[in-house]
Amino acid sequence: MLFDEPKLARVLEAKLDLSKNPVTDDETRFVGFLILHLNASYQAIKAGVLMKAEGLAADIQEFFALPIPKSVWEKMRHFYDADFVTFVEKNAQ
Repeated sequence: MLFDEPKLARVLEAKLDLSKNPVTDDETRFVGFLILHLNASYQAIKAGVLMKAEGLAADIQEFFALPIPKSVWEKMRHFYDADFVTFVEKNAQ
């Protein structure tokens, strides 16, 4: 989607001032979908249906270090079960 939707390009930018240019609704929706995908993958790994990718922790850390994903996660984390929140936050450090 990032290639097809230029308006989502900021999601992967590391240096943003969100107080001057807040997260847009489209960015929130996109990151929300990525979090839903991560949750589905986490549940599949937990159930033994999917093997955990070797670089998953590094991917999570890199992604949630970015300003937009970090901001969206803080707003959405309360929608997820405690195990998933712990998984994300442990790996996002």
